Amino acid sequence: MLSLSWFHVGRTTGYKLTVLVQVGIRLACDVVAAGVGLGYFAWVARRKVREEEASQRRRREERENGILW
Repeated sequence: MLSLSWFHVGRTTGYKLTVLVQVGIRLACDVVAAGVGLGYFAWVARRKVREEEASQRRRREERENGILW
């Protein structure tokens, strides 16, 4: 929001923003930000699970082949 603070919708068009329009814009920005954050969280969590599964698979294969640490 800070990076967009210089932008004013009504400056060039003469459209006067009401409180409800401002609330709608803010709500839309917040919803998008929450969606991006949730998507990033899901991506990181899925990557972590895959890394852990690969690590367990590698350890199991090493045990089966007689390679112990």
